[in-house]
Amino acid sequence: MNSSIVSIGLANPGYPIKQASIAGFMKFAHQLDDVEARKLRFLYKKSGIETRHSVLMDFEKEDPTEFTFFPNNQELSPFPRTKSRMGVFNKSAPELAFEASKKCLDKASIQAKEVTHLILVSCTGMVAPGVELELMNFLGLDNSVERYCLHFMGCYAAFTGIKLSDKILKAEPNANVLLVSVELCTLHFQKEYVEDNILANSLFGDGAAAALLKNQITA
Repeated sequence: MNSSIVSIGLANPGYPIKQASIAGFMKFAHQLDDVEARKLRFLYKKSGIETRHSVLMDFEKEDPTEFTFFPNNQELSPFPRTKSRMGVFNKSAPELAFEASKKCLDKASIQAKEVTHLILVSCTGMVAPGVELELMNFLGLDNSVERYCLHFMGCYAAFTGIKLSDKILKAEPNANVLLVSVELCTLHFQKEYVEDNILANSLFGDGAAAALLKNQITA
């Protein structure tokens, strides 16, 4: 038998936001002049990204008076702190994780009660009690499910989750491991106009993915 990914489910918040709209928000947020704004639009165009998703709808708005997360002024002051960002994460992450997990289990025709292990991955937020506990309640998982959390390991964390799943399946051949990754990258927008922030702000979006791993019989 070999451990295998047998099903995948995906989820994104809201509806797609055009990359050009996000570039417009960034021009405003960074208070760029025409020359720098032209450079930024060129970078966004060359990213190859047409749309992205965000739990924050402010990124598509041109009028700061319509902002619901960022302050309603030109300076975006006082700039949101970690507490307010994690407040959004605490509300949105479990919902996205549930949507992705439900799709994953439905595709595999696996009942929630058959899941034996749950692994949650995120480098964009952490709350206590954890998102994995809320996800267990949403899905109706058995209290005996073993749960693990992998936090702040960066872009490769999902691979670590897969490795952990493989180790579990080698130790417990009949296990059904639900691996869930949820990242709300846009919560961490920083307005300081430096290279790292410019690149990060131009690339990342929000979403969740769930994978069911189990042992498969091979010929």
